[in-house]
Amino acid sequence: MGGGNWVEIANEADIERLLSAFGGFHDSCIREIYYWTAQFVDAELSMHCQPDTHVRVLIQRQWKDPTAVELTFGEVTGFGISPPRRGYSLDIEGMWITKSEEGFLWSESPPEETPSGTWIAARTLWWRDASDWMGDTIRYGSLEGLPDLPLFNSQ
Repeated sequence: MGGGNWVEIANEADIERLLSAFGGFHDSCIREIYYWTAQFVDAELSMHCQPDTHVRVLIQRQWKDPTAVELTFGEVTGFGISPPRRGYSLDIEGMWITKSEEGFLWSESPPEETPSGTWIAARTLWWRDASDWMGDTIRYGSLEGLPDLPLFNSQ
């Protein structure tokens, strides 16, 4: 499952190692995103309000070593997903990761700009090599039982 060992991002040097290892996310695409919280309703219909929110992201790219990485964001404080307009691709030209007192920001926007496009802000960030997760296989869930969803390029 995912392949490599998890590496915690704790400081600027860790950020630089990830960006260097994955080419700044250039020529990559988000394959999957999975969002979950610690909040739930139990069998007796009682709400358990726990504010922890997490996001997993599988990213594949057109370069080797590694060809894919998985990011896990803990204690997510905000995020935005910007799907492409019809006729455009989801290629990522590059992503920035910045660290502050509040945690980390992974964003398509340069650090000096307000996050736009696809971005995730979280208190913790981990990554691992997921090169064995290339291709179109869905890793975070089953598509079984879903409606027949049209693709943009299908007419």
